[in-house]
Amino acid sequence: GLAKCGARNLRLMTAISSEIQSDDFLTIFNSQDLSNVAWAYATLQIDDKPLLNAIATQAMQPLYLAAFTEAEISSTLWALATLGVRHVEFMQAVSRQLTADRFITSFRPHNLGNVGWAFATLGIRDRTLMAMVAERARHAGYFDRSKPSDIARLAWAFAEMGITDNALMATLARKGTEPGFMDRANTK
Repeated sequence: GLAKCGARNLRLMTAISSEIQSDDFLTIFNSQDLSNVAWAYATLQIDDKPLLNAIATQAMQPLYLAAFTEAEISSTLWALATLGVRHVEFMQAVSRQLTADRFITSFRPHNLGNVGWAFATLGIRDRTLMAMVAERARHAGYFDRSKPSDIARLAWAFAEMGITDNALMATLARKGTEPGFMDRANTK
């Protein structure tokens, strides 16, 4: 609701945050609820670090991370990084979840870019995770329906972390210079 229409009512969002953090309210949230709340606060640029930390802590509880979809993980990481919430334990738990069952290797370009961008933005250098990100991105045809921002975000993440993957950079460069690719920059 409010975030999609850009209705930034700080008093209301503060009241919602207080209610969410009271008692054990977060325990009734599922993974989508956690992700949606994090996304809403980041979208509205409401810097509520206690709430985002509480969401990250709740998301690490047994069964939560395993229930997160690709989009929910991507969105939650994007929200934390956008608001500068560096919850290292959560980021490590996400990395373990994404790499343990190779879940990251099924991510679409936008979500894969968000994962890399979030880790790089928060200064969390995870070589194992980024190796799997690179593996996924190097697959033939992977970027066929992506936007230039997906490639830019991924290239920036690797550069920011100082992680070199020449094969990935060659793939990104090839895709980025294909005729018509940059025309996708302003499409939804």
